[in-house]
Amino acid sequence: MRTRYTRFITALAVGTTMAMSVLLTMLLTITVSPRAASAQANGGGDALQELMGEFDFGMTHAQVLRKVTEQIHKRYDSKIFATSDVYQQDKLRRERDQEIERIGDSYQEFKGETTGWDVSVIDDQFVHETGESMLNYWEPLKNRNERRFFFFVDDRLYKMVVTIDASTIEKSRRKFDVFRPVLEGRYGTGREHENGLVWMKRGLMVIAFDKLTQFDAICLIIADPVASRKVIKLRSERKPKVVRKNPIIETMLDDHRDIDLDQGADVIDSILSEKRRRNRNNRQSPR
Repeated sequence: MRTRYTRFITALAVGTTMAMSVLLTMLLTITVSPRAASAQANGGGDALQELMGEFDFGMTHAQVLRKVTEQIHKRYDSKIFATSDVYQQDKLRRERDQEIERIGDSYQEFKGETTGWDVSVIDDQFVHETGESMLNYWEPLKNRNERRFFFFVDDRLYKMVVTIDASTIEKSRRKFDVFRPVLEGRYGTGREHENGLVWMKRGLMVIAFDKLTQFDAICLIIADPVASRKVIKLRSERKPKVVRKNPIIETMLDDHRDIDLDQGADVIDSILSEKRRRNRNNRQSPR
């Protein structure tokens, strides 16, 4: 499987810079857990599921932190055991402990006070004073250009966002259409939206969100559709005057309360088609 997609990357990358080739490779190996042996099977369904990594919706932030800590210990154990230099071992242990501490310190409850995240690549993924919180860490990649955010409501995980940094790519190539064939090559054909692509398989909603213009990044949103709809409802109950900023999730989870999101791709297709039709009609209507 990996050979097949390596050839795909090579073919797609012809005429692009070396940086572009590197990023395309990263997109196809994103967040893969040890269970990734058949990730591209079943029309991208398994690859979408692999975005969950070793995490489960409904986890508390303490449970997520324990899982991340286990992963970090495993990663550093191999480095520590690979050397007999006691000084180097101690250095690695300090680095490990500092990394775990940084992740724990990243936990943020959105209680109304201004945070560093209120103007950021994820500023449309949370609302203050609604019981929402977030934890984040850098995925263990050499270039450190992939970050995973965990979003909780009432301390239960309902959504993750992986940000992919595209700043190393020449500016003229930072267009969503350049990345679309790579994303669809891995995850299957997505449903178009004005802000990117949407997939729904096995009760999992994945959104590729175009943030290239403002932040030189693409966001992959991995969400529990049922829990996400409940979050939208909680926001309206706890803070009815809030401005909701995520157009894709608003459209699917708020405007269509009576639908069963677990039905999958056909439901998304009909919703997004209706949204596009309304937008066209609004643009054509006289002012």
